[in-house]
Amino acid sequence: GRPLTFSPGPEFRYSNTNYLIAGAIVEKVSGMSFFRFLQTRIFQPLGMRSAFDYTSNRLPATDVAGYFTFGIGPLRPAPREAGEWLFGAGKLAMTAADLAAWDQSLISRSLLSEASYREQQTETLLKDGAGTQAGLGVNLGPVLKRRSVYHLGGGSGFSSANYVFPDDRVAVVVLANGESRTAW
Repeated sequence: GRPLTFSPGPEFRYSNTNYLIAGAIVEKVSGMSFFRFLQTRIFQPLGMRSAFDYTSNRLPATDVAGYFTFGIGPLRPAPREAGEWLFGAGKLAMTAADLAAWDQSLISRSLLSEASYREQQTETLLKDGAGTQAGLGVNLGPVLKRRSVYHLGGGSGFSSANYVFPDDRVAVVVLANGESRTAW
């Protein structure tokens, strides 16, 4: 019921809501829950056995807790997000080894078709031809003067940065149990 912030095409702004919409589209088209689709089409083919739906399950007791602060105050245990707040945008938890399997598949282009990787990693342009440094669901470099495909993320008490440098066949991942303003 609210007007658009700007008409489509002349501007770009990141929005987690778009990931929620994409997840809903996946469910509608595939006829599966979003997580089941990920299990079937991504996790199982890549041998990612630890990935689970963080919104439906508690982290194992052996995992770290998430933290946040109010202003410059002390660290406090972070509350869980409500229900499906992270649907399509960050409802996953997995081991570092499974995240490495995902990054390796991006480097070797082993999961999707070549056309899909090309589409994912083509910069979206605005109507005036200006670049957005965004592809389909990923940010695009350069980072440190190197071509990169990356995404930064965070949830209540956790932050992540996943940088893949395909030409160098290298990935750099930083995971922290603090929200981004406190973790870095």
